[in-house]
Amino acid sequence: MLKNSEIGYIPNEWKCEKLLTNGEILSGLTYAPHNIVDNGLLVLRSSNIKKNKLSLQDNVFVNIKQPNEKLIRKDDILICVRNGSRNLIGKSCIIDKDIYATWGAFMSVFRGKNAKYINQYFQSSSMQKQISKNIGATINQITTKDFNSFLIAIPSKEIEIKKIEETLTDVDNYIENLEILIKKKKLIKQGVMQELLTGKKRLPGFAKEWKLMELGSLGKIYNGLTGKTKNDFGWGNSKYVTFLNVLKNRKLNNKLFEKVNINEAQNFIKYGDLFFNTSSETPEEVALCSAFMDETNENVAVNSFCFGFRLHNLNTVYPLYLADYFRSKDGRKKIVEIAQGSTRYNLSKEYFLKLLIPMPEYEEQKAISTIISDMDEEINFLEQDLEKYKQIKQGMMEQLLTGKIRLVKESDNVQTLPEKKHNQHFDDAVVFANIVASCYDPGYPLGRKKCQKMMYLFKRFNECSVDQFKHYAAGPYDNKARYGGFETIAIKNKYVVENKSAKGSSFAPGPEIEKAKAYCSKYGYEEFIPIFNQYLKYKKVDELELYTTVDKTILELKEQGSPINLKTVKAYISNDKTWVPKLSREVFNDENIEEAIRFSQLVLGA
Repeated sequence: MLKNSEIGYIPNEWKCEKLLTNGEILSGLTYAPHNIVDNGLLVLRSSNIKKNKLSLQDNVFVNIKQPNEKLIRKDDILICVRNGSRNLIGKSCIIDKDIYATWGAFMSVFRGKNAKYINQYFQSSSMQKQISKNIGATINQITTKDFNSFLIAIPSKEIEIKKIEETLTDVDNYIENLEILIKKKKLIKQGVMQELLTGKKRLPGFAKEWKLMELGSLGKIYNGLTGKTKNDFGWGNSKYVTFLNVLKNRKLNNKLFEKVNINEAQNFIKYGDLFFNTSSETPEEVALCSAFMDETNENVAVNSFCFGFRLHNLNTVYPLYLADYFRSKDGRKKIVEIAQGSTRYNLSKEYFLKLLIPMPEYEEQKAISTIISDMDEEINFLEQDLEKYKQIKQGMMEQLLTGKIRLVKESDNVQTLPEKKHNQHFDDAVVFANIVASCYDPGYPLGRKKCQKMMYLFKRFNECSVDQFKHYAAGPYDNKARYGGFETIAIKNKYVVENKSAKGSSFAPGPEIEKAKAYCSKYGYEEFIPIFNQYLKYKKVDELELYTTVDKTILELKEQGSPINLKTVKAYISNDKTWVPKLSREVFNDENIEEAIRFSQLVLGA
């Protein structure tokens, strides 16, 4: 049964009570510019709340001492109470770790019971309406007096409060993991693009030498809309490609074309045309390229802030290849070099047409862009999934925090991973077999060293211990693997087959590989498999050695409390008598080490 309350209908046994019945509001620290120092007391500000999570980036430190009650505590709720943007008033996060910090004058802290429940309530429409109603007319802020008036709906039984907290936290964690995965996928995509679009890594079956070709020899420029006023847009007999459509998409989205009225001669787009924006506030965003890969019977022009580029021969140049190239690190670098300006950067079309572009044969161009398209499709699917779960979370909050859906008993929908019944060697054998299944290619033998390094990367991605990987010359390396370890188990169970030759052992999928794949899925291990397929499969052993060596170095530097950068990583390696010879090898050059540092930090979470 429901009852009517001051904040709407809630279950009979729930309470509608003032927020501060559950705790107190503490105001933040006021400090002056001369109090800011490089290292002192951390002051948490609005920028330390990102997506309702605590973020320890963009930090400010002060030389002011605070009494203990004004130091942040675990399970405090940090709340933004004043900001230039009204939309940011009331954004909050739970303090989920022990840190030595206070909070700034534009922030407040709620300290009391049911903190996780109340933090979720701050994100609900009920609390947001109360906050919006109380924001000052001249200053975007809420005060302690406002907090005294805020009401919350709260279950009378602690077990129900905990179940709501757990359920919403589980969804938050799923959303956060999706965001992390998308970020990793995008980083991997950039790495793949850099290698494939520069010829650093060649796809199997292609060996012809690439050519450097002047862009102007591949096609010609045409201009966007001319002679239009704002009254011509939003209706009419034609359509146009918007600026954002070009900026955001490597392939134009024809569902986003907008209407425009055209009564004069204009340049209309065709299949295979490329589009570039002519200016931007930063040189890095000038001339981002988008390709039109659809057919159209309509008259479609490009907006006046972009220009088109029509290829001379679509049988020798694959449009998406050029779109991908201009969005790659190498392509961006060339554009930045010719972007002109100080406050706004513009593209010189004269210099643009003289750019030298690395061009493989047509089929290799298409194969490269097909791989990138597959990765794009996966990222798009994950982003759609992310938006779906954000909407689901919002809906769940409205249902759970008002009691329309009750969680007074164990949910039938909670899924947990089955308890593992095997020892670590068996689990490693399953992972090893799945690595072999994912990365096997007859033209690229999977030797022991390569598999070992992939095992290391897999363990790091899944936050497993890598203590068994020691500082051997080709290390980090687990020297016990082949003697009674996971290799032996995988071979014995026929998950893999070992092929011996004069060059050493290599591995291929065995007749029982599907059993190993089933275990991998059952234990939640399959998330890293696409990374093998997309990024690591065709890397050479010495490249994998670079990644594992740098990552192991970063872990040990972090344990020492040392900063992570090119200088400290090289210094650590040079001080290890087993590893110092690595620095004389070409693969351990500064650029590659910096790339490995980024991979370690963004993909492996170091």
